[in-house]
Amino acid sequence: MESHSETTSLLDKTIANLSNGSVSVSAMEGTSLIDQWIQSLRQGENTRVTAMADQLEQLRQALDNPTPQSENIHDILEKLATSVAEFSADTGSEGEITTQLQSLATALRNVSGQISTAE
Repeated sequence: MESHSETTSLLDKTIANLSNGSVSVSAMEGTSLIDQWIQSLRQGENTRVTAMADQLEQLRQALDNPTPQSENIHDILEKLATSVAEFSADTGSEGEITTQLQSLATALRNVSGQISTAE
């Protein structure tokens, strides 16, 4: 994985994009963030981290589909949120990263909920 400062910066950027109140983050920006996370997570040796990279690959494929399936994207986001929350719990109860991971899990669930209610 990347350095601590690079990771916290990427977390901040991702949370901000997911928390803007709209699921319509530009495709290019969303894809760029997903790609950055996949690259960062693939550098890790933790199986939970590489599993999250696999989930992001699934999300990227679902979003790249000419006719994205909302239900599929919703399910992937929910699984990703659960993985992030579990990883957060494993990192301990203190520190900036733990708080950011919890915020990310919440933001992912919120976006997933927006997608499921938009159908």
